[in-house]
Amino acid sequence: MASTVTAERAWRGVFLGARNPALGEAAAAQLRAADGDVRFLELDVARADTLRAACAVIGAAGGRLDVLVNNAGIADPADGPPGKADIAAVRRVMEINFFGPLAVTQAMLALLRRSASGRIVNVSSGLGSLTFNSDPDFVFATTTVQPAASPARKVPIPGRPRVRRGCRAGF
Repeated sequence: MASTVTAERAWRGVFLGARNPALGEAAAAQLRAADGDVRFLELDVARADTLRAACAVIGAAGGRLDVLVNNAGIADPADGPPGKADIAAVRRVMEINFFGPLAVTQAMLALLRRSASGRIVNVSSGLGSLTFNSDPDFVFATTTVQPAASPARKVPIPGRPRVRRGCRAGF
C-alpha cells in the first residue's frame, strides 16, 4: 500500500497495491465505502513490470510518494526450523518477504525523494514480533546452547539471550 499527497492536483489519497486484482479492488472499494480516497494498483513484488507500472501511475498522480508501506508477505507450510524446512519453500518465502519489499523500495525511491518527508514503513510479523520472540515455546527460539566441551548435550545458560535457530523474513 502506498500513500501519495499531491500539491499540484487536489488529489490526496492512498494507492492500495495488491498482486490479485480482484481482491485488491475489493479492498479498495471497501475503503472507499468508508469514505477513504483509495485507488487500486496491481502490484506484485515478484513482477518488475507491475512495479514499473505502479511507479508510473503514482508519478502521474502527483509526482511524489509520501509514504510507502511494505506489507507483502507469504507463508509456506514447507518452511520451518532448519531440520525440517524445504529449501525451495524457504527460497519462495525469501523471494517475496525479503527481496520483494527491497525491490518495491528501490522502485519507489525516486518518488519518495521528491516528497518533503518521504517515509518507508516495513511491516513484519513472526520473527519481527517481540511477543513471539519472548516466548520460550516459539518454534524459532531456544534457551539452550551447545558448549564446545560437550557438543552432544544442550545445556541452558541462565541470563544469556536465546539462540535463534531460524530466519523467516517478513513472516
